[in-house]
Amino acid sequence: MSKTERIWLGFGIIALLANIAVPFGLMKDWTRFSGAFLFWCATALLIIAAGGYVMSRWGEGGRFPCR
Repeated sequence: MSKTERIWLGFGIIALLANIAVPFGLMKDWTRFSGAFLFWCATALLIIAAGGYVMSRWGEGGRFPCR
């Protein structure tokens, strides 16, 4: 596995764990669901932006080249 693949794997694992730990762990005492929903929306936007960044560099030989 290349360094780039390890970086994106780490990003995915952190995002997955945060999507479980933050709403169900840190926000469990909140009486409203809106905090967790806002967190999930912000995380989704971050992941979409990361995907857009990777796809915008498709075919380049830079730091995050795609195969």
